[in-house]
Amino acid sequence: MQRLNVVYALHDPTVSFAATSPTSQGRTEAGVARADGHPNLEPRAQCYDAHLMNHNLFDDAWGQAAATLLQSSDAYRTAAKAWEGSMVFTLQADSSLGVPEPRSVFFDLWHGECRAGRAATPADLAGAQYVISADAFTWKQVMDGKLEPIAGLLRGKLKLSRGNMAVLARFVLAAKELVNGAKFVPTIFPGEA
Repeated sequence: MQRLNVVYALHDPTVSFAATSPTSQGRTEAGVARADGHPNLEPRAQCYDAHLMNHNLFDDAWGQAAATLLQSSDAYRTAAKAWEGSMVFTLQADSSLGVPEPRSVFFDLWHGECRAGRAATPADLAGAQYVISADAFTWKQVMDGKLEPIAGLLRGKLKLSRGNMAVLARFVLAAKELVNGAKFVPTIFPGEA
């Protein structure tokens, strides 16, 4: 596994930066966190590490970066400790935004661990227990924290193409922490230059 060094701006003005350096097992060697376990970082904050670039939403590099961040999240690990199953997020095609075909990302999730994150293969799409899709605007709302994932599913803004909504609804906190971890990936949304 490639080593990923990430540096983000902090909310605390007395500290100029904090670094996380996940190990090959996905654990964080150093960093700053709030007392509630969430990293004290601004979503999509200015990245100072030249080795980390902005990633297109749901491309392979985005999936790997999200998996690394989830793997180092105590809050996700706790919220998802009973979760079993793989998840695919799909960005619906919109040629006007430069997405000529759907783009999907796969997460292998098991008892609070994110064992893999990558661009979804045809086998991933066929075998995932849960597949959730939406347009670019809706995914941006989710990643910006303006739309909770389960609420988005219940309101029809996100579409559950595969999976049991009754089971998924029992994991509201796990879904929220999954998004909380992923929103720290520096992301280029469709339509943004």
